[in-house]
Amino acid sequence: MTDDAIALAVGGVADRPVLEIWPRLQGKDLEEAINDFSWKLGAQDDAHISAQYRRHLVRQLGMRVIKEAK
Repeated sequence: MTDDAIALAVGGVADRPVLEIWPRLQGKDLEEAINDFSWKLGAQDDAHISAQYRRHLVRQLGMRVIKEAK
């Protein structure tokens, strides 16, 4: 990975872990990319957690991880 890209891998949401790579986005552009990614994963409700909450976690934790990694 180069310094001009952002990579985020997520497991436990889709049927397999998924990696997404973006250019160095910031602000609203990054928020929109992570939101789109959370929907792209196709989260499903199950007995433990709702799809809505899974998407919320991807958005919140994804943004936190990216900010801490900078």
